[in-house]
Amino acid sequence: MGGFGPSIDAGRVLWVDYDSAVSIHPTATGVPSERRAERLASPSPDDNRITHGCINVSPEFYEQIIRPTFERGGVFYILPEETPIAEAFPEFAQSSASGQQATGSLTR
Repeated sequence: MGGFGPSIDAGRVLWVDYDSAVSIHPTATGVPSERRAERLASPSPDDNRITHGCINVSPEFYEQIIRPTFERGGVFYILPEETPIAEAFPEFAQSSASGQQATGSLTR
């Protein structure tokens, strides 16, 4: 379960995993050479991954869908498209495995 909170450089974001610094936020446009908005708008998913970090969405989608939908909390699922989660988010995989070992069972 995630929640809204402050970030160092993106304002108020929806945290997916705070410890791994993964959040959902409006597309960052601070580095023009990355062409993030253009890449995310392209029809091909091949140029959409910029980092193995935050989930960038259009500012309109963030304000019209993300913010009102999760303002009071909620559960959401982020699934890797091809990359195993342990490879895409190693810190999350390690913390999840540690939690399972400590309790002796799977956490749901």
